[in-house]
Amino acid sequence: MTQTSTSITFVVNYLAEYPNVHEQVLKEQVEIARNKGPDELLNWEDIQKMRYSWMAACEAMRLAPPAQGAFRETIKDFTYSGFTIPKGWKVGNKLINFRGQDTSLAF
Repeated sequence: MTQTSTSITFVVNYLAEYPNVHEQVLKEQVEIARNKGPDELLNWEDIQKMRYSWMAACEAMRLAPPAQGAFRETIKDFTYSGFTIPKGWKVGNKLINFRGQDTSLAF
């Protein structure tokens, strides 16, 4: 549940920071709502029409991923900060990109 609330928070934050994106998302949502009856719920076809909204949400999650890292398996031996990491080891990386911060791998 934490990742969902984190994602929603960043989507809303980015919509507030980028009024032109907010305007496009709102326009798309209003158009879909206009074609619905007062008591009619959204259906799968309506959701498929939300292409711009989906792209905006994906971009917000790309810029501020809800899971701030991942594990990878090394495909060859390499040296990092004077330590040799053998092929096949699992390594953790933390990817951060909050307002232009470094996105390089941090072990």
